[in-house]
Amino acid sequence: METTASLIAISQLCGKLIKYVNAVHGAREERIRLRDQIRACSVLLLQLQDRTEDSEADKAWQETVQALAQPHEPLDRLHKALNMVAMKLHRPDKTLEKLKWPFKESEVSKLVAAVGEEMSLLSLAMDHNSGRLLQELKARAQENNRQLYELGQSLTLAAKDGQSQLQGLTATLSAIQTSQSDIRIENDRRKDREDARTSLDEREKICKWLSRIDHASQQHSMISQRQAGTGSWFLQSDAYRTWLTVSGQTLFCPGMPGVGKSVLTSIIIADLWDRFRTNDKVVVLYFYGDFRRNEEQSKTKILSSMVRQLVEGRREPSIFMRDFFEGSREGLRPPIYEDLVKAFKQEVTSFSAVFVLVDALDELQDRVDITGALIKLQAVYKFNMLATSRYIPEIVGMFEGAQTLEIRASEDDVQAYLEAHIHRLPRFVSSDPPLRAEIMRRIGESVAGMFLLAKLHVESLVGKRSIKAVRTALQRLVTGSDAYDFAYTAAMVRIERQITDQAELAKQVLAWIVHAKASITKRQLQEALGVEIAEPDIDQENWPDVEDMVSACAGLVTIDESTNLVRLVHYTTQEYFNRTRQRWFPDAESMIAQICTSYLSYATFGTPHISGASGPSCFPDYEFYSYAARYWGEHARLAPKTLKAVMDFLRLRTNVELTGNHIYRPYFPVLQKTGWASILSTTNLHLVAYFGLEFAFASVLALTAGPDPRDSNDLTPLMTAALRGHEPIVRLLLSQGASVDPTDEGLSALYLAANGGYTDIVRLLLDTGTTVIRNSWQYEPLLCAAQNEHDEIVRLLLQHYGTVPGRNVHTAHALFQAAKKGDYRTAKLLSQMPGTITIANYLRPTPLHEAVTRDSVAIVQLLLERKASVNTIDQLGWTPLHTATKRGSEVFVGLLLAQGAHVGVMNISGETPLHLAARGGHHAIGRALLDHGAEITTKSWYGETALQLASEHNHVGFVEMLLNTCTDTTRRHEMAEEALKASARGQLRYRKAVSTLLAANTRIDDNATGRLILDFARRNGYHALTKVLEEEDLS
Repeated sequence: METTASLIAISQLCGKLIKYVNAVHGAREERIRLRDQIRACSVLLLQLQDRTEDSEADKAWQETVQALAQPHEPLDRLHKALNMVAMKLHRPDKTLEKLKWPFKESEVSKLVAAVGEEMSLLSLAMDHNSGRLLQELKARAQENNRQLYELGQSLTLAAKDGQSQLQGLTATLSAIQTSQSDIRIENDRRKDREDARTSLDEREKICKWLSRIDHASQQHSMISQRQAGTGSWFLQSDAYRTWLTVSGQTLFCPGMPGVGKSVLTSIIIADLWDRFRTNDKVVVLYFYGDFRRNEEQSKTKILSSMVRQLVEGRREPSIFMRDFFEGSREGLRPPIYEDLVKAFKQEVTSFSAVFVLVDALDELQDRVDITGALIKLQAVYKFNMLATSRYIPEIVGMFEGAQTLEIRASEDDVQAYLEAHIHRLPRFVSSDPPLRAEIMRRIGESVAGMFLLAKLHVESLVGKRSIKAVRTALQRLVTGSDAYDFAYTAAMVRIERQITDQAELAKQVLAWIVHAKASITKRQLQEALGVEIAEPDIDQENWPDVEDMVSACAGLVTIDESTNLVRLVHYTTQEYFNRTRQRWFPDAESMIAQICTSYLSYATFGTPHISGASGPSCFPDYEFYSYAARYWGEHARLAPKTLKAVMDFLRLRTNVELTGNHIYRPYFPVLQKTGWASILSTTNLHLVAYFGLEFAFASVLALTAGPDPRDSNDLTPLMTAALRGHEPIVRLLLSQGASVDPTDEGLSALYLAANGGYTDIVRLLLDTGTTVIRNSWQYEPLLCAAQNEHDEIVRLLLQHYGTVPGRNVHTAHALFQAAKKGDYRTAKLLSQMPGTITIANYLRPTPLHEAVTRDSVAIVQLLLERKASVNTIDQLGWTPLHTATKRGSEVFVGLLLAQGAHVGVMNISGETPLHLAARGGHHAIGRALLDHGAEITTKSWYGETALQLASEHNHVGFVEMLLNTCTDTTRRHEMAEEALKASARGQLRYRKAVSTLLAANTRIDDNATGRLILDFARRNGYHALTKVLEEEDLS
């Protein structure tokens, strides 16, 4: 209650201060600066108040806010700072109307900084980051109290003005305040609270739509592994300091496996946060690569993650991001890369400095593509980038020329790690200082700067029975390239020497982690290991203990406490088991498949009313269900001897239907689906097709009425097999007479195979005589193959299209998409089809229009070589020459004119390319158009000539060029007169253009036109033009 009262008191003070600041006069920028900071503080306090009132039963939260309200802590300091502002604003000898701004610029800066320091600490509390909050409270206490003291000295009122002025102004303000103003203040506070809640809700929705990656948890997980003081050598290096201060710099940090690259990245992120914690114009974006999360690490997903962090760096979403989100049908359609680039561009401009850190590039599946995309973005937006990686030649080569700083654990860092962990060794080690010193020395010498190796060596000494056993193990420590393999093999040998139950548990845990198709939580692993084959339901008494699971694995397994994921200790551990899995876990896939199918066969999942459940979280007490439903078949495909277990499950119709609600979700964008079907009537044959279970095909087909059952999304097993790229199943289904017809919406097996890039399936379908008919634009096979750059499939479809009526419409539209993406290879393939280039398209721009718009020089040249029409108009009447002129592209204009582009074509506004050149001031393009016969007297439908447009936009050189082109003196005078009159109507304010026009109108009437225009400008109140004309001495 005391904390809530304190929050209310400070919130009310903020409201009063905002009113006071608005009432004074002078120093507008400083007033706005201080007012905005106080208002932001007020919103944050209201959020804290709401959270406190909503979390009365949350003991951890109550302890957090109580810490904030202690004397000399954030809320106390904030109250004192705001009271100082109130004292300075109270001037009893003046009324509100006469109050002047009492603060110096330096005082405002100190106030804003002091309030901002306390707000940053309150924000940590809002983020539930209690660990970091307590650290920051302790670290900043002395400095923040010092700043508050200095601020008080700076703002102290003169003794002669002090308390009497304060009391006088307080009385004056109290008299002015009425109940109506109190109500208005309360309404304003309520509106601020509602606006803040709305903004937070909007931001959360947008962020979840952009990326589901929990960046804060990843950072917490990494930084928690840091030993105090480690990484200082990097933060103090000249390379890092230069990278911090020079905009657009790249710092590439390669290192051997296990040297601590990821932990060091977390240290750098924490350092950047600390350096710029009070500057909301600096943002830190980061991404941790992880070989276990390939599905989250595409170029699109990484950029989406970066955009999410940019959105999180603002108090509320920008208008652009709100529109971007709404355009996705409120998050139903995932963002595409091209749109994310636009979003990145929009959001990054809100910050004065942007730091981008990408850890473990070598663990990304598409590392070359991703690295290239990051480098390309950096070249445009000039952010500072830091990347870590193992020594992979293709990655190292891409950072050639960048500042490089190798990562390796310093000797001090290794010793600090050993000091912190040597207590885990047998008791006789701690009681023998010389032995302890020898262990630290020998391990330090053997690890060659690799933290992971130090950890494994320490683990190898745990449980040793005697001093001699320890010294023997120290003598066997391996260094060099084989050190990891030796350490891992030794760990596995130790595991096998444990008692039978413990050894079996360890090997089951390791088998699961090594062979799992996705990350798995400790709860999911407990459930999986607790499954009893053929039992009707789960039995929690059969679950193994989490600590027992980890301790049995001899240091090879760890729990990420921030995510609850069970994982191997390092990437090299996975690589080791990838090479040796057959030795250690020969039957792992069969074991896992049987566990999954037995679990999915539980009676709970066969209850009819549950089969209609939607979404992946319909069984909160069965956390393993989502993994089992999505991946059971992946394991079974690699273990044909599990046929009986598979068939036992596939005979359970209701259980089978339910799994369909989980497996199709990743494909919703491809299938044009926006949500869960209430009951997805997937059949057992669909599941066989989905997972490619060739060994079960005949058995399942014998249970069905034919090869073409439809699910509730109208998919056939053939479409499902094509969607997943299982060519053997496609072949089997076709041999059984499966239909190749599309759905009513135009979705077909051919489209799905073409979209996925499955060349063999496309060829197989075409060889069966499939008629390729474009039922709808979004499902047309050639279009999606071109969009996804599947060149070989494009070739196959083009060959087939040679026999299809109306083929040019298909290929022209696909060519347009290739031009839009700048995909030269696909454009070259498509342009070879006769008629594709020349087909008219009145619904949208032609491929040539689009190539010019996208600045694709190579594609423009290709299309011109293929005799693309340069005079085809789009729906707005624009030719490619209009487009090139509008963009100011001299290269494209030259190419198009050389191919015979007409310079006199008018668009729907009656504008020729010369009009566009005049408006944009593109002098060289205008000269080229004139040289090719462009008519300077042509008027648009608005009655404007090119000369008038050039004059209105103050393009003096263009005006002179047009006037000099006209050799008829009389006509030249008429043109100048028309342009001047048009300038007057447009209230022209450009001196040079007017002077140039007047100079061209030199008839014997002593510039009567000029005097006429002067009178016109005076009567219509065109003051700026009047001044220009008067200075021309026309009065």
